[in-house]
Amino acid sequence: MRFRNLDRYRVRREWDRYEGNALRDLFRTLRTRFLERNRPATAFRSLDLGSGPGRFAPSIGARAGSTVLVDLSLEALRAATIGLRSARGDRFAFVRGDARKLPFSSGAFDQAVVLGNLLGVSGNALGSTVLEIDRVVAPDGHLIIEIVPGAGDRCAYLARLPPGAVRRVLGSPHGWLTARIEREGFRPSRPAPHSREQFRRISLDEIRGLLGARWTPREILAVAPALGFDPQRLEAVRTDPDAWERLLLLEEELGHAPARWANAASLLVAFDRIDAERGLRPSHAER
Repeated sequence: MRFRNLDRYRVRREWDRYEGNALRDLFRTLRTRFLERNRPATAFRSLDLGSGPGRFAPSIGARAGSTVLVDLSLEALRAATIGLRSARGDRFAFVRGDARKLPFSSGAFDQAVVLGNLLGVSGNALGSTVLEIDRVVAPDGHLIIEIVPGAGDRCAYLARLPPGAVRRVLGSPHGWLTARIEREGFRPSRPAPHSREQFRRISLDEIRGLLGARWTPREILAVAPALGFDPQRLEAVRTDPDAWERLLLLEEELGHAPARWANAASLLVAFDRIDAERGLRPSHAER
């Protein structure tokens, strides 16, 4: 598998995938905010599966807990080891491993995080990979996954405005803006090209079917349905910190709407696992 033999250049490219322009900043920030909202409150042991060079590891797991980064690529893990030294590096461990057969005991982790569409590139091993992830999570644990159900979409109203007008209209009364967006609807995005690595789209219903009734979603977010893959307008908004913050809030509001999930180019889902004896563990917001 090509992910096992990534060289330093490919690992650097993976890191840069979330850095360098407004589009990458948007995707990185929305993922980081999602992880922070669903960060365990107590000293948990977390798993960052398919971690790559550790881009999101600082936002995974409880701040007082420990996180194990697992990846097929030794070069990616080396980069993560170096990059996380300044981020309380003592709470991170690094393991070279395969998601299809994890070298951990059952129930070893209180939270597992699977970003980067790892499940979408698992091919015929999708079902067994999901079962393996399920196996290593504790009975009342948590799971965050990223899947790619569709090609993505963006709101038609913002897409037809000039870039400067998009920046200005974000300062409009929120209720007026969201009503206008819903009235004009959404159009398909023109997504950035994927790598040549073959992957399959996975719907929310499919992943819920594979996980079974023991897992219930706590938060579901379609990433960037407002401006989608629209670098020109995003760059204009990025120059205004207030407009950028309003865009992030708008993206999250639209992304939480079930109508946006089926065609999302990236869908983030945070699950809670039901302990049959104690019932559903309270959400972090309820603690």
